Amino acid sequence: MNISNILHTALSSKAAGPKPSYTSVHVIKCIELIRDLGPIGRVRLSKELKLGEGSMKTLLGKLKELGLIVTEQQGCTLTNKGMEIGLWLKSKIPSRAYLGKTILAVGDHAYALLIRSIDTKILKTGLEQRDAALLVGALGASTLIVKNDQIILLPDLNVNEKYPTEAERLRALLNPHDGDIIIIGSGNSPLTAEFGALSAFTTLIERS
Repeated sequence: MNISNILHTALSSKAAGPKPSYTSVHVIKCIELIRDLGPIGRVRLSKELKLGEGSMKTLLGKLKELGLIVTEQQGCTLTNKGMEIGLWLKSKIPSRAYLGKTILAVGDHAYALLIRSIDTKILKTGLEQRDAALLVGALGASTLIVKNDQIILLPDLNVNEKYPTEAERLRALLNPHDGDIIIIGSGNSPLTAEFGALSAFTTLIERS
């Protein structure tokens, strides 16, 4: 099962009534947290994800049904299947960084993801990624590609030439290579900025 199928299944509801109150971003971030911090308890996950206890319980139940996690007294851990997904996510997002305020994004908080091994040809103007970020409560998202050792903010702004200090900061924090994508989410807090970037990331994996 690939990540797109996992997200679809985790967000689906067999019972009548409202859909789950968590999003695909919560699913991804939950897997990452369990991968990096497991075993980790439900209370801490709820705090990290800013999800209510009921929603957190439902999300973990879905991940357990999918065979991605096991829950024991000491907390949640990934199964072998779950670790495969966790490592796949790590291969696609090999580095990330909180940027604070940057001219490359709106708002006071920005969070950058380095995305690797996804064809940049699927990108157009970056509007799809911005809109995805808005859907999860972020202020937006900026999409950049690395081409011929230059960082380009879509559709066509050369960051190396226009904002060389910002280009150097991105290189120092993320270590991008040619062909990489950088998504910078912006928000009213570090978490909403990160969620905005992750939501923009989901538009890429849906097409890859």
